[in-house]
Amino acid sequence: MNKYFASLCASVTSAIILLLAPVSVAHATPMLLTCLGNTNTSYSPGVTNTTATTTLTYNEHLTLCPIPLLFAITSGTNFSTGTITTSCTGLAGQPFSTTYVWSDGETSDITFTSNRAVKANGQNQVIATGTVTAGLGSGSAVTRTITYLDTDLLACESTGGLQSISGTVLLEFGI
Repeated sequence: MNKYFASLCASVTSAIILLLAPVSVAHATPMLLTCLGNTNTSYSPGVTNTTATTTLTYNEHLTLCPIPLLFAITSGTNFSTGTITTSCTGLAGQPFSTTYVWSDGETSDITFTSNRAVKANGQNQVIATGTVTAGLGSGSAVTRTITYLDTDLLACESTGGLQSISGTVLLEFGI
């Protein structure tokens, strides 16, 4: 009986060690990831109701990443600057590429190929979809939803235009 008990203890100990061991996951395949945060976008010159070219500076801070459960990602950032042609009536803009930097030091290069705006109930939602082209989650489909509140309703009609806007962001990688 002692031999049986010793064998059982060894088996249980081995199973516990396997369950608690760090999981090594290759990130060259699609993955699931969901992060929430905030964003601030500034325009120079300011955006008006007339379509025009402007320089966009975009600062995104993802501060809560409840999914993935098996990875060490707790947050991420995205800082982008570029020139776009847009207006207050269509803040979405053109397709674009950007890089996210994650809390574990990895990066994800993303190309957003669809970028549309939906305006309803005093909110502007900008929904971009695309693919992770390199880095963490390579090959994953991506959806980024930004919700901006209309806090300065007259900015688009002013001479200087809308110069900055802030909101919440939801970034999702799907398989």
